[in-house]
Amino acid sequence: LSSPNGSVNIIGNGVVSNQLNSSRFPMDFKIIHERLKSRYYSHVHLFRADVLRLFNSCREIYPPNSEQFKCANNLQNYFEKKMVESGFLNIND
Repeated sequence: LSSPNGSVNIIGNGVVSNQLNSSRFPMDFKIIHERLKSRYYSHVHLFRADVLRLFNSCREIYPPNSEQFKCANNLQNYFEKKMVESGFLNIND
């Protein structure tokens, strides 16, 4: 299978080639994980920015009617809700 723009080959659940090349601000869970391990995030806003870039990257790669696009929206809403509930994000931010 390939991505909607034809530049990414996907086999099963694993990405064979790098789909991040299709995004203006590439981000994925591996980068976020590595940054967490290395204590890169000196402030919660840096972490939030990377997570939001992840969702935006997904929306740039997939069309609005795709399941991936819809999931990115749903996960972003859930993430923002949890950030507010946990006190890491003020509703006015």
